[in-house]
Amino acid sequence: MFADSEDLARTASIVIAPILTALALAFEIWRLTLGEPHTTLNQAYFMDHWTLLAIMAVGALVVLWGFVSTFTSTIRLNGVVMGLAIAVLKLTAVVVVPVAIFGAWHLRDPTREAMLPSER
Repeated sequence: MFADSEDLARTASIVIAPILTALALAFEIWRLTLGEPHTTLNQAYFMDHWTLLAIMAVGALVVLWGFVSTFTSTIRLNGVVMGLAIAVLKLTAVVVVPVAIFGAWHLRDPTREAMLPSER
């Protein structure tokens, strides 16, 4: 499915970049609000702190680069028709696989929850 490790990295950046961006934003907001525990995070707050805007812009650009480079490299390696089909399948897998993993981690067995601890 992936031509090489660079192809895998380009496609994985679509999932990894938003996670890293959210973590970077959380740590930067934490750093900025250390002395102000009841800070309202609205649009004006983000506009006053350029670091938050820079973090969001870099994260958005990396995701955009991931999308565009995934399409272009797949088309370059497989031709237009097959490249578009494979790119769509790759991007679908990039979304579905993390959702499935998240769902599997949070899966609960309702029959086990109804049992007493001694019956498990």
